[in-house]
Amino acid sequence: MLIVLTVLKILVVVSVAGSLWSILLKRNITKVGGVSFTLSSYEKGLWFDHDSKEFNPKGWGIKINLNWGKMIRPIKKFWIPGNNPWKGDKPWFVIRIPFMVGIFVSVALGKYGVYLGTKTFRVSEKHRSFDRYALWMPPDEFGTDENPATYLQLSVSIRDRGWLNWEDRPEEN
Repeated sequence: MLIVLTVLKILVVVSVAGSLWSILLKRNITKVGGVSFTLSSYEKGLWFDHDSKEFNPKGWGIKINLNWGKMIRPIKKFWIPGNNPWKGDKPWFVIRIPFMVGIFVSVALGKYGVYLGTKTFRVSEKHRSFDRYALWMPPDEFGTDENPATYLQLSVSIRDRGWLNWEDRPEEN
């Protein structure tokens, strides 16, 4: 437990220092970096939200990422049924941290999986509409179609299905 608390303290200190650096230099960080560890029975046997390859229904695995970058997370109006800022609804508020170090953990067994931590999302010109993120993201946070901006977001999800191929998934966030 002491090791976990020490790691969390280090992540917070590095995140605060990075945020101050970003603010002082007036830099808008639009890329995410990190390192990844994967142990699985199949390359794509893990559950991630936007896996571009097929998953293995008999696959298993664990994925742990240490990542860093700017964190943006819209908080939906939970008291309004169906409110979804990822689909063009106005959020209650948006959390922005100029620089954050985070951990992402994904565990999967077949079509079942759970993930938590800081995953990534990409935005480009095609997302700059009122049907998507234009209500809560300023223009300088969007990348281009050729070079999308990538940000961290805090997320937790339990899944009970996987998409057999990219075309079968629900519409991308």
